[in-house]
Amino acid sequence: MLSIRCAAFTRLCDGVGVALMAAILLLIVAAVIARDLLGLGMPWTEEVASMLAIYAIGFGSLSAWVRSEHLVVDLFSHKLSGLGKNIQYRLTALISCGFLHWPPGGLDHVRYER
Repeated sequence: MLSIRCAAFTRLCDGVGVALMAAILLLIVAAVIARDLLGLGMPWTEEVASMLAIYAIGFGSLSAWVRSEHLVVDLFSHKLSGLGKNIQYRLTALISCGFLHWPPGGLDHVRYER
């Protein structure tokens, strides 16, 4: 049951990542056509493309993480015991989830309204 959910989650992350990359491509092509052929400036496309790229990378990272195919730099974990590896894995997962929920552009873009 869990492996079916993981496979479905991986497919979902892959699909969303591919859709975001396709959206970036279409957005950039539309901006170039609008600027060069129609003489219309679309300055917002650069920032939207940047945000889409950030989310595409996030979904790709989640997909790779579920499949255990993410990049790993192993400096000291091979020296840890079983409990140490478990703690390291959970701490890394917690930090990764924190970055996933961090607002795009940092906290400068978060506005609290009353």
